[in-house]
Amino acid sequence: MTAAAADDLTDLRLTLHRNAYRPVPVLGPHVATKSAGKRPAMKSWEAVCATADEAEITRWTNAQRNCTNTGLLCGTLIGIDIDVLDAGHASRLTGMATDMLGPSPLSRIGRAPKILLAFRTDVPFDKVQTSEFQMLDGTVARVEVLATGQQFVGFGIHPDTKAPYHWPERSPLDVPLHDLPIASHDACAAFIAAAEDYLRKAGGQTTTERRYMDREGRKLAGLKPKEAPSHDLIADAVAHIPNNDLPYDEWIKVGLALYAALGPEGRDLWQAWSAEAAKNDPAHTALKWDSFAAVRNVTVGTLFWLAKQNGWRAAQPRRVRTAHGSRDASDEAPTQGNRPLICIRAGQMPETIDEAEEVLICTQN
Repeated sequence: MTAAAADDLTDLRLTLHRNAYRPVPVLGPHVATKSAGKRPAMKSWEAVCATADEAEITRWTNAQRNCTNTGLLCGTLIGIDIDVLDAGHASRLTGMATDMLGPSPLSRIGRAPKILLAFRTDVPFDKVQTSEFQMLDGTVARVEVLATGQQFVGFGIHPDTKAPYHWPERSPLDVPLHDLPIASHDACAAFIAAAEDYLRKAGGQTTTERRYMDREGRKLAGLKPKEAPSHDLIADAVAHIPNNDLPYDEWIKVGLALYAALGPEGRDLWQAWSAEAAKNDPAHTALKWDSFAAVRNVTVGTLFWLAKQNGWRAAQPRRVRTAHGSRDASDEAPTQGNRPLICIRAGQMPETIDEAEEVLICTQN
């Protein structure tokens, strides 16, 4: 870091301090460590930064030489972090935050369309967040309210984009902390609850929920752990899922499950099932099928689970009666006294059951 760059970094942090923010020295992305670009390196950084004066902040230029990014300590300051990579969902969640918490003059972007909105609170509280969701496009989504004991990077270079963090309108360098709108814990918790509901309706599932649905769906289909389902079984399950008024995200989920089960060979089944909807666009349907090849977070078990919600049950295979080497069709069942004797053989329980049924039928005739 050049002397001029060091002076600029110190001036930036001192300006933040004078605007009542608590700057935090954060490792630059050039450092060869996993947390580079987003995490502080200073020991007990929360306590140090909460009480740092201008002399301490100036000292960081040399003492924290690798910390070329600058964060903002949360507490009185809070950050609404919309960590969502789908532009449409990110925009709608930003709108929800504005409607529920009020407009903020400060929004920060690191990796668009992800966005962070800055607020303040009169009574500091702990972090509030949604679950971490696996979305239908294969990305991970979460919304957090960054609060006491946390920080978010406001200035420097983003480790993924290699471009500067930026504030599209105004920044903390010209908006003092006391000019930010107030957001209470209850208001933030209500927003997080609404965001959680939104992400679920958009098709988001936690890893635990996704695994449970796959496991239970395969059980419903009568599949062994690694057994591949037949085309007929899949077709039968799909036929039980109504498609006329199905929400878009559920339609996509069925397509992803079909592709997971059949790969490219499932195209005809996908197009035929999609054509049942009055709003079907064949060109769009074909285009979506091609996109499923890049996503692997929905399995065929999900398909059987969705079919089950509409009354589907897998047909139980019929047992085939077999002749036993111990006796042929003309043999009479062995007896013990006046009662028929059933021999139980290891590994042949289905055959044993069939034999018992035959004996019972014969004794009743």
